[in-house]
Amino acid sequence: MAKKFQLTQQKLERHLFRSADILRGNVEPANYKNYILPLLFFKRINDVYEEECEKIKKKYGEKLVDDPDFHTFQMPQEYRWKNIRNQTENVGEILNKAFEELTEANPQKLRGVFRAFGVDWNDKEVLPNRVLNNLIEHFSKYDLGNGNVSPDMLGSAYEYLIKQFTREAPKELGEFYTPREIIKIIVRILNPEENSSVYDPTCGPGGMLTKSLSYIRRKGGDPRKLFLYGQDINRTIWAMAKTNLLLHGFADARIERGDTLHNPRFKENGGLKTFDYVMANFPFSMSDWGKEDLKDDPYHRFKYGLPPKSYGDFAFIEHMIVSLNEKGKMGVVIAHGPLFRNTEKKIRRKIIEEGNDIIEAIIGLPENLFYNNSIPCALLIINKNKPKEKQGKVQFIYAAKQFLHKSGIKIYKELSNQNRLTEEGIKKIVDTFRNFKDEERHSRVVSIDEIRENDYNLNIALYVDTTEPEEPIEVPKELKKLGKLQEERNQLENKLNRHIKELDYERRKD
Repeated sequence: MAKKFQLTQQKLERHLFRSADILRGNVEPANYKNYILPLLFFKRINDVYEEECEKIKKKYGEKLVDDPDFHTFQMPQEYRWKNIRNQTENVGEILNKAFEELTEANPQKLRGVFRAFGVDWNDKEVLPNRVLNNLIEHFSKYDLGNGNVSPDMLGSAYEYLIKQFTREAPKELGEFYTPREIIKIIVRILNPEENSSVYDPTCGPGGMLTKSLSYIRRKGGDPRKLFLYGQDINRTIWAMAKTNLLLHGFADARIERGDTLHNPRFKENGGLKTFDYVMANFPFSMSDWGKEDLKDDPYHRFKYGLPPKSYGDFAFIEHMIVSLNEKGKMGVVIAHGPLFRNTEKKIRRKIIEEGNDIIEAIIGLPENLFYNNSIPCALLIINKNKPKEKQGKVQFIYAAKQFLHKSGIKIYKELSNQNRLTEEGIKKIVDTFRNFKDEERHSRVVSIDEIRENDYNLNIALYVDTTEPEEPIEVPKELKKLGKLQEERNQLENKLNRHIKELDYERRKD
């Protein structure tokens, strides 16, 4: 029987990630997630169901134990965890069937989810019975019901696994993973509130959505009063986002699969649905985003201009702007190119001149924050309801150096092959945004007129001095040094002259 006692977060995470050791050698690191995540999800559903059964039995007796109205998920009797654990032969075949039956019993919540991970559990060349039995036995060690592991705790552990899998296979998974430190900055700046909607059009495993939930909870609010929406084109990543939100205890989140640019899934009244908060980390500078097919966009997203074929950045940005309601806020991770490339100058000009003053801030972050590339990124903050004191202005924040010039605050720490934003650095960036003040070599509030004078170039270095400061010169001290050097030079010259005279004397003597 699974152990039932309160696990610590660290112990739970360590236990779950050790399951990768069982797969090592049989499964490629990039595919660990496809085996471990659905099995973890299945175990959680089972343990919560068993927990609910015990509560129902105590309160109402045996008769209502399997009543669907009392359960979060329906769990087919034949395919409960304890029955699968008791199997020694054809475990994979039974597990395949278990996922099918579980999906059929919960179609609204689970349709397509287990299948999206693309695993044939009965493929004995990859997973011999011995390996699969070891994996099931490993997950059987602890009870993963709510009484032992809270949704927050398990959700955090799930995201820890995603991070670890990304570290194991950065090339394959890095593009889908946004460092949680970057997400923290976006969420804190946007400051989502209860009874509001949050949308991520390229949601990956759902990190921005789950961090929004955590943020509401930390503020003392009720995260159940947040309405979450996400879309992702990748089938497996979509399934990861679905399970992530479900493990966080958020079954009402709408996570859809599809191409956001060509097949946006959230629509209303013939146009795109609008939201209070939109946040994303879309693919940087997508080289072929399908411009030809969107020249006559039915959702009228490109009123500021159709982006160039070879750079899709503003296709996503314009989609996000249209997805904001009349008071909406938006935070998006971008490469620096869209801020200054000449090919997108007309779009920048139109957003600035015809966009009703929506650009609130541009924040430059350090290089090497991501697992799959080392280029520095920036955050673009858009607000359709800018406070009066910010109207007609844009704040540029430079936070790419390890230490800030004036305060000495450490923005990031260097790891073996990556940089990571510090909590102190995150707080400083958010505070700088909120204070809306100039700070030497860190922040500057710029008028729209100055941006016009710079021909709508939004390169941070045009507005904030990003050069290394020169050390101040103490004139008396330096003059003293110069005098000393001059004295040493005179002594050396005198010595050299003596040697020359001696050499000349010797030559004459000969």
